[in-house]
Amino acid sequence: MKHARKIIFAISMAVVFAIAVAAQSNDANFPTQLRSNSVSDVIKPRAIGDSRLTTYYYAFNGDQGDIFVSVITKNFDGDIDVFAVGGMRQLTKLVIYSDGNLNETGRLIYLRKPEKLLLRVQGRTPGDDVATFQVKFGGSFFASTDADSESAPTVAV
Repeated sequence: MKHARKIIFAISMAVVFAIAVAAQSNDANFPTQLRSNSVSDVIKPRAIGDSRLTTYYYAFNGDQGDIFVSVITKNFDGDIDVFAVGGMRQLTKLVIYSDGNLNETGRLIYLRKPEKLLLRVQGRTPGDDVATFQVKFGGSFFASTDADSESAPTVAV
């Protein structure tokens, strides 16, 4: 019995750790660092009558030149925005409405100088099925480095 409790505790801790590692940031001050040129995730449906939007933030870098942003969504109603971190200047906005099929769109962003950028995915599913999104970058996109990382503050007990 005691051995079974230890195994259950170890498995539950592994699950909690896996969820914490896979969690996306919903705080613009501490965004998830993009380590590759694409990001994809799901947005779970909310309870009936709950009109809140799910928001995820991702940080990446851009060099001088064109950045290509390609977006594929399914069952997703919302906005996908790219901001320049200095002053939160909006560089592009994609408004997406679901129609039951895969939606694919894209944008081109021109940067005059290297900048730190912030991707915001904000939306919800219109029904009871999960919404999915995939955002791919090309051109002068650069993944975040460890030097760009800023961890969220911790509270000592």
